[in-house]
Formats: sequence, structure tokens, C-alpha cells
Amino acid sequence: MSWGASLKKCFAVGLGQILNFQYTMRRTRVRHRNKIITGNLWRGNQRRQMVVTINVYSFRKQRIMALSVIIPPLAAFVVTLLATPVVRMASRRWGFVANPAGDRWHVAPTPLHGGIAISLGLLVAALLAGVHVYLILGIGLVFLLGLTDDLFHLSPLLRVLVELVAALLIIASGLGGVELWSPACIVAIVWIVLVSNAINLIDGADGVAASVVAATATVGGVFLLASGSVELAVLSISLAAVSFGFLTFNWPPATIFMGDSGSLVLGYLLAIIALEAGFIASGDQFILTYAVAFAFVAVPFLDATFVALVRIVLGQNPARGGTHHIHHRLRLAGLSARQTATTLGMLAAVSVSTIVLSLSQPTLFGMMLLFGATFLLLLEALLVHQTGFLPSKSGETAERRAMSRLYGWMRRISPAPKVAADAVVIATAASVAGALTQSGPATAGGAALLLAIFVTVKVAILWGMRLYRQQWLMSAGTPDLIRVLAAIVLGSVVTALIMTLVTSLNVGARFIAADFLAATLGLLGLRIGFRMFHSLIGVQRRSGTRVLIYGAGQAGAFAARELRQNADRRLKPVGFLDDDPAKEGSKLYGLSIFGDLSNLERAAKLTLAEQVILSSSKIPYERSRQIMLACRALGLRCSRMTFEFNEDAVGNGGDGFKIQDAAITVPSL
Repeated sequence: MSWGASLKKCFAVGLGQILNFQYTMRRTRVRHRNKIITGNLWRGNQRRQMVVTINVYSFRKQRIMALSVIIPPLAAFVVTLLATPVVRMASRRWGFVANPAGDRWHVAPTPLHGGIAISLGLLVAALLAGVHVYLILGIGLVFLLGLTDDLFHLSPLLRVLVELVAALLIIASGLGGVELWSPACIVAIVWIVLVSNAINLIDGADGVAASVVAATATVGGVFLLASGSVELAVLSISLAAVSFGFLTFNWPPATIFMGDSGSLVLGYLLAIIALEAGFIASGDQFILTYAVAFAFVAVPFLDATFVALVRIVLGQNPARGGTHHIHHRLRLAGLSARQTATTLGMLAAVSVSTIVLSLSQPTLFGMMLLFGATFLLLLEALLVHQTGFLPSKSGETAERRAMSRLYGWMRRISPAPKVAADAVVIATAASVAGALTQSGPATAGGAALLLAIFVTVKVAILWGMRLYRQQWLMSAGTPDLIRVLAAIVLGSVVTALIMTLVTSLNVGARFIAADFLAATLGLLGLRIGFRMFHSLIGVQRRSGTRVLIYGAGQAGAFAARELRQNADRRLKPVGFLDDDPAKEGSKLYGLSIFGDLSNLERAAKLTLAEQVILSSSKIPYERSRQIMLACRALGLRCSRMTFEFNEDAVGNGGDGFKIQDAAITVPSL
């Protein structure tokens, strides 16, 4: 069938399906390079004539353009997918493997130099896309740098010098929108070097670097394609394709590592794509350019910055490796390798997507960027709270003296971090309200005044209601949330009264209502979300003795929550037993209730439990003795947990209970 006949058939069938018409072809003719299709549309007894004109050359041009977008990424994916097993086999044969070490998470020797396959796929895509020769030279130079460093461990100074040369090649090619040897050129070069090393630093766990780059490059490619920058969009999508291809073998448990030859190349290209995307989105506005570029690399960049600052404060070398990055902390907190890679990849995709979608509203864009950065820093802080400032792979923390010094410094600045986080949420809520209602100040000065009023009033009310005296991670109970909600309501009322006096800011009832909803979701969500994440970490924790809790009442529920959230006890609840037949088969805190004592053996086998804890003081002595004898028969340790009521806990925002180290006893009953 000819091209024209195929086109006519597809057109007729597609239009008929959409409009529920029967189509009969009458004639076609070509006039002035246009293919004119004339036919009849029938619907019942009604006939309508249809004439469609298609520019054949335009159609073919669009088809060629579509192929030029698809072929380079597809080729990059296939080349990486085929080359990686070859590199893996060669590395294993020639002894280029990474052996398990104290700061490494793998348990078996794993082949290195997967960056060879990554760089090969990217070079093929770059050649097919017809990018500037300087970009190809830059990719090759960074690859050789990474490979040489993998083999011979170059000095940091030499590495930085070579990275500066590679960054200079990009500026000379015209990418990044800056002139050579201008002040902006220096900033762009430093940017490329920093991002390249930030990606290199997060390549410390299986699949993390590839997942983050794949997610970011995919979103970036879509944005660049929609912006009309086809060449760079092809490069971004090719970067995502290469990452997905390598991720096939690097997904936990990884069978090959990319090494510096891969991570530096990925970071190098991601820095270029982020910088060019910022230039396209900002229209040559310097600050906005780097704000957009920062959104593309927020996860690795903030993590590297946070770790460097912590090490500097503690007197450590910020360039030294270790298990202090976000992926290490997530693993130490209990997440699996796959959960860690998935979490960080999703964070990268969400951060880029959210920022890109808010570009049309400058104020909203700025606040969303600040909100995202605050969220990531709070996540880091929560993980530090869970794992310590300088954790080791075994879960023990190091440098006790330095840590106590940093803890003292944090106590002195408290509650400044809490106030800053709430201020960012409040300002973001006001920006969202303005974007949703299309109201608010029309000038940047007016927007700044509006945000200052809203933040000052609401933070003052939160402070006045003593909400910053609570332990933030532990203050998500119902009474505390009601107090937060009351503060939000009062804050909305006060700001509404102020806005009736300051009419120049163009804030009406719709704005106040939208701001109230956004602030409620933000402030309550911040507290509930971190409490939920804190609980999730306890659920995911894999270390510790596996215990069954006897008693699925309030005491048992409290025991499960305490054991999950307090890693120092080294006990992990895996299920419940209870004498109440109505509870059998149900769940409490996600843990199964297996029934009474007769089900102890079955529960122990299913959960691999090593210990049974009696949580309730209401269990009679004779029943306790029966449980003890049953545990001894099965080789299980039997313990009793007691609770002490501490009045001081109430003043600190707790629930009236405080479990001390001596409160859990393990003698034979």
C-alpha cells in the first residue's frame, strides 16, 4: 500500500472512531505540494462533505524531526545495555573489582568501571545528535579523568584542574548562555565542577546515582523539548536513557559499579543540562538562571553541602569519604537498598517537576524552591536525629566529643530551625494562594510586604501559643495538632483584619480562604509527615532482636511504638499475641495478632521471633508462668516490660509515659 493510501486509511479510521461517522472516500489529488483528500462523512442518513489538506513536505519534515529525537536516546540505551555486561565480564577477569570494606555496603567483590559503558552510550548519542565537538571532547576528557582516578587515585587538586578545563570547553561551545572569560563564565565553570562532584558523592549505594540522574534528566528532557531546545532535549533524554540502561545492572543488588568514570560524566552532563534549562527559563536573568538550575540538582547538591557543613563544624575534612550522606543515613535508618534508590529518585523527580511547573509565577517559583530546599534539609536533620552526626556502617556514631559540641551549639540556636521551617511554609502557602486566586500584589515590593506580614503574624501567634517549646518530632498527637490548627485559624483572622486596612495589596476573602487551606496543609502536614516518617524508619529497621509482644491492648501498642522508635533498645517487634479471641487475625500498627498462647509456636516460626515480651501488668501470675514455660520449651527468651508514669514528660509535650533503660527487664519469670 502506498504512503498516500496508508495515510487516507489511518485518517478515515481514526476520524470515524472519534466522531462515530462512516467514511467513504471519493477522490484525492495533489496540488502545489499539498495532498488534498475529499470524501463524505455519513451519520445515519446525513451526509457531510469533508476536504482535508495535508502538506506532504511538512509532514515528512515532522517525521524526520521525531526520528531525530528518538534515535539518539534509543541508540544510547541499547549501546549501554549491551556494553555493560561486556565491561562487567572484562573487569571481573582482569581483577578490577571493589572488595567489601568498612565504608562500603556491598558484601561481595563487585566489578568496576561501568562508566565505560555509560560514556560509550553518551558518545554515540552525542554523535548522532550532532552536538558541538567541544561537548564531545568534554565528555571524553571527564571520562578519562574518572577512569584514571579509579585506577591510580589522583590528587584532588589535579582532578579539579582537569574538571575546570572540561567546564571551559562547554563555555567555549556556547552552551550555558554565557560569554567566554566574563564574570558569568567563572560562575558557570564553578557550577559545572560542583555539580559533577555532587553526583560523584551520591554514588555510594547501589542504584542511587543512576536513579537520581535518570529521574532528573527525564523531567529536564521534557521541559527542554517543550521549550523548543531540541538538541539539548535529545542530550537530556539520552542521559536518562543511559542511566536506565546502566540501572538494569546497577539496581540493588548491583552486579557492577560505575566508578568515577561514570558518576563524573553523569554529573558533568547534568550540570550542563541544568544550566542550559535555567538560561532558557530565565531569559538571561542571572539569579533566576541558577535558581532553575539548582532545582535540577537540589537533592545531590544539598546533600553534599549539608555533609560538608557538618564535617566542617565537627572539625572534619569535608573532602573525606564516609557513610554520612543521605543514602547512607537512609540505609542506617532501616530502608533497604532498593527503597533508598527509589526514594531518592522520586525526590529528585518531584523536586524538578514542582519547580518547573511553577515557573510562570515568579513569587510562587521562589517560594517553592525555598520550600523544597527546606524540606530536604529537614529530612537530613531527621536522619541525623535518627542515626547520629557521623554514623558508621555498623550503626555506631563516631567522634563523641565533636558531636557533643555540635549538640550544644544546636541547643543554643533552638528553636530557630523550627521557626525558619514554619516561616517558609507560611510564605509558600501565601504564594500558592496568590497563584490559585490570581490576586495579591502586582509588584515585587508588594509581594515581599505581603509575605512579611503573613509570616510575622503567624509565627508570632505560633510562638505565643508555645508551640516551639515542644519536641517537634514528638508533637503530632491530637491535642498538639488542635493547638496548631487553632493558631492557624487565629493567624488567618488577624491577617484578614490587617488586609482590610491595607487595601493596596489586593487581598480579598478568596485569597484568605486559599491561604488558610494551604497553611493548614503545610503546617499540619509538616508535623504529621515527619512523625510518620520517624515511625516508618522504626518499622523499616532491620537490626535488633525480633520480639513478639504478648498483649495487644494499649500497653502492647505503646510497647510496639516505643521499640520501633527507640533504636537503642535493639528490639524489633514482629507481631502480637493476645488472649482475646476477638483480636485474633487482626493487625495493630501493621503487625499481625496471632491469637493466644496456643499459637506461640506458629507465630515464632512465621516471624522468626527470638524473644517474647509481656507488655501488660494485667496478665495473671499463673498465665505469666505458662507463657514462660512455653517460651522455654521453644527456646525463646521471655521478658517483661514495665511502664513508669513521669509527670515531667507531660510538660515536655509527651503523653505522660517515660520508659527508662531500667524499665525493661529480662530476668526469668
